[in-house]
Amino acid sequence: MNKKKKRRRSKRQLDQVEPTVKQRFLAWWGARRPAAVFIFTFFVIMGGFYAIYTNPSFKANIFPTIIAWNAKAGSFLLNIFGFGTEAMGENIRNADFSVAIKRGCDGLEPIALLLAVMAAFPVSWRKKLIGLGLGAISLLLLNVIRVATLFVAGLHSYELFDTMHVLVWQFLFIIITLIICAIWVNWATKISIQHDPT
Repeated sequence: MNKKKKRRRSKRQLDQVEPTVKQRFLAWWGARRPAAVFIFTFFVIMGGFYAIYTNPSFKANIFPTIIAWNAKAGSFLLNIFGFGTEAMGENIRNADFSVAIKRGCDGLEPIALLLAVMAAFPVSWRKKLIGLGLGAISLLLLNVIRVATLFVAGLHSYELFDTMHVLVWQFLFIIITLIICAIWVNWATKISIQHDPT
């Protein structure tokens, strides 16, 4: 009798310990939820960006202003080094050469990528805003440098211009954007760990 009772008790204990399907799912989802939320938020933001970026109203009313600003800033930088340029709309030109700034050379896509990563990452909004502000300014300035260096490259050689435009700067912009994201993630998580009372 005692042996039978012990077996029944041990069976009940095993039944109580073994998790239900719901508990297993919640445990599985709990481990993967942060990554799922990050991916979902990232793609929602990037989708929203491209919906605006390709919108005819944006192209007609806002995009020309962004391009004109890039042209003026690029021309200003070039004139510091004595290239004697002027900016007119999307064009930077001097007596020897002219370059037009088109879609893809505006710096908006890397900034959108930066925004998507930082907004989706699970840290405080204060850290997100600091990262986005500094990161966006860095990428805007980098784009001005890109515009200026492409003008100088085109001034000397069309082949050099194509190489710098298609290969060098495309690659550099992606790498630098990822480096900024990595530096920010390291900073944001380090601050969080240092302030974690546990």
